[in-house]
Amino acid sequence: MTRPVLRRLGGLAALLVVATLAASTAGGAGRGDGDIQAHAENTAESLRSAKSAGAAERAPLTLALAEDAYALGLLLRRRQELRPAFLRGDARAIEAFEAARVHSDAAKAVASSANIRARTLAEFRLTSLSSLLNAMDAVDETVWIEAGSRIRLLRARQLSADAFALLGSGMFDAAVERADRATDDARAVAAALAAVTGRFKDAGRIEAWEGWADETIAWSSRTGKPAIIIDKDAHTVVLYERGRVAKRYQAELGWNNIGDKRQHGDGATPEGRYFVTQAKSVGRSRYHAALLIDYPNAADRRALEELKRTGAVARGAGAGSLIEIHGQGGQGRDWTDGCIAVTNLEVEELIRRAPVGTPVTIVGSLTGAGTFSQMSDRLGAAR
Repeated sequence: MTRPVLRRLGGLAALLVVATLAASTAGGAGRGDGDIQAHAENTAESLRSAKSAGAAERAPLTLALAEDAYALGLLLRRRQELRPAFLRGDARAIEAFEAARVHSDAAKAVASSANIRARTLAEFRLTSLSSLLNAMDAVDETVWIEAGSRIRLLRARQLSADAFALLGSGMFDAAVERADRATDDARAVAAALAAVTGRFKDAGRIEAWEGWADETIAWSSRTGKPAIIIDKDAHTVVLYERGRVAKRYQAELGWNNIGDKRQHGDGATPEGRYFVTQAKSVGRSRYHAALLIDYPNAADRRALEELKRTGAVARGAGAGSLIEIHGQGGQGRDWTDGCIAVTNLEVEELIRRAPVGTPVTIVGSLTGAGTFSQMSDRLGAAR
């Protein structure tokens, strides 16, 4: 062959070689495109899973590394897509996607572990709160709670309901926050009630009340006449004759059952030493029949003036009056405006056996073991 012909044949051979290589590279690139797409999709799913587990809050730095590596992988893939097929290489992009998955898996693991701890903490706090609120429910059914404390207790119950709802939604940190706020409110109410009911267990007070009772019983023994001792904590009216127990009745008190009467309208039953001043037979009392006592006496008036002087009650406050032992009791709750209620038959019996002039001594507690004393113990334990 002539030299020009050989040159032409050599050029064709070179073109064939290049074409073959290009086809081969194109086929490989096609497979690479599929591989890189799978890597991108798997990485995106890994990131979504980490975020769903709460990694944005629980492991923000690790998640940020994952997102940066994923973004780099997308950028490198895009750059390769802009190059000729036979010049593309996906290794760096795949490496970036793999790094992103490592970081996102780590972020998910941290978040999942933190979620388990947060859930455990939330469940513990709510269990403790539920026990406290259950104890407060029992208190609410037994003793009077003043308005400010009642508002705090209602708020505690609402916060508790919110906390349980948040726990069910997987918002564990928020559930703990609500539970802690509810616990603070419930404990504050428990502390306030414990301070009030604690007086029924106070040794000094019990000693003074026992002194009143002993003097009343001694008078009955000395004179042979009847006397009445009312124990608010025990919810009892005890009739003594000649210094001995003649009859015991169950008593119902004022709706402010843990308070000592201070002024008109406070709903508390007074504590002190009184006398029957009037017997109201059947039909003469709003509450079937009644024994009226001489509240307020001189000691009550002095106590009220001292409260006014210290600002504990308003200057214009009155002591109140018309404290009776009357009928319509037997309701199983403390409901009067400060009087002592027994059943209709029992008040009729008392009228027959305790005439005008009978001493009536009303004490907070003689044993420190009655309803309010026990409530004080439970409140102390609940706190």
